[in-house]
Amino acid sequence: MGKVLNWLEHLWQDVRHAWRVVARAPGFTAVAVLSLAVGIGANCAIFSFADALLLRPLPVARPGEVFTVGSTMAIEAFGVSGLASSYPDYVDVRDRWRSFDGLAAFSYVTVGFAARPGAVPELKMGMLASGNLFQVMGVQPPLGRAFLPGEDRVPGRDAVVVLGHALWEQQFGSDPSIVGRRVDLDGHAFTVIGVAPPEFNGLDQFVRTDFFVPLMMSPQLLTDPKAASLEARDARNLTLKGRLAPGVSQAMAQAELTTIGTDLARAYPDTNKNRRWAVRTELQARIAQSPPDAMLVAMLATLAIAVLLVACANVAGLLTSRAPVRAREMAMRLAIGAGRRRLVRQLVTESLLTALAGGVAGLGVGYGGMLLFRQVVLPTDLPIQLTFRLDRRALMFGLAASMVSALLSGL
Repeated sequence: MGKVLNWLEHLWQDVRHAWRVVARAPGFTAVAVLSLAVGIGANCAIFSFADALLLRPLPVARPGEVFTVGSTMAIEAFGVSGLASSYPDYVDVRDRWRSFDGLAAFSYVTVGFAARPGAVPELKMGMLASGNLFQVMGVQPPLGRAFLPGEDRVPGRDAVVVLGHALWEQQFGSDPSIVGRRVDLDGHAFTVIGVAPPEFNGLDQFVRTDFFVPLMMSPQLLTDPKAASLEARDARNLTLKGRLAPGVSQAMAQAELTTIGTDLARAYPDTNKNRRWAVRTELQARIAQSPPDAMLVAMLATLAIAVLLVACANVAGLLTSRAPVRAREMAMRLAIGAGRRRLVRQLVTESLLTALAGGVAGLGVGYGGMLLFRQVVLPTDLPIQLTFRLDRRALMFGLAASMVSALLSGL
């Protein structure tokens, strides 16, 4: 306990001395803080951009446990491709696989949505989802209910819909009595059974899901006969996401899936020959689905890191230019018994204080960059979402960038 108190006392002395040193040179401090603010702000803005395109976790319970599953051709350009599945393949994998607690299937559909019979329909994008989607994702509708197991068995029988929270607010004024009412999707009557929670807007980072209907309603809502078929094994228009069972690693799940894929290729050579099944994390799936986005993020991140390194080099140069001025102070402190380790700790504390100020200013610069990104308007009537925000993760990233800046420039 005594050692801890002694360490805290020394730390407080270092912070007080660092504050006095920084306050004695306001011009130097302002230039150093401004330099770091530009570097840290650029990194925060790019982090917000990368978060919107690639890094943001799925809006589900324990998103790190959710993996994307599907198959590609054995030979793909650049070795990457998006994963997809047909409904018969999904059923076979779901029923045989033991590595996952649950495996859900879904695809997106665009329909004319009418809030009441006879109203003019509006273009909306929703999700055709297997009956276990909400259960697998750990999502519970705050109003009404999710799909029942029986609503996931007979094609075209159960015309029920779970509304997205944003659509419920915009089209129905957050009416709590919406459950049980009828809406029209492409002229087909559907009964509202629930409303999704506000944080769950689908499983695609670019698409806001306005409604969820059972996958069994595909024949009524899809115009392409092959895509609407729930029996065509080569109609691979579904995305599969599952939650790993406790104690199962990605490698173990991949090994089991490879065995199942080999059995499917042997049983259905006309449709499944040369299909390579894979289990991917959400980040791996997004990179494979859109390599240009990943390349753009990598280029911008490299540029932002270069800006931060230049800022740190500028501050290091400023600190070096002050060395002759502070040489007498350092010599005097050494003469009266201060150790070199204590002097290094003191100088690092001064750098940390400057970097923290630069980090706070950098968050302001990053927020300005985020507002600039928000001005981008996509020319489409579809509910495409590209949200930029400085949340807790961005704040932690800014703090980490400040600490790195202090170490790079101070040491």
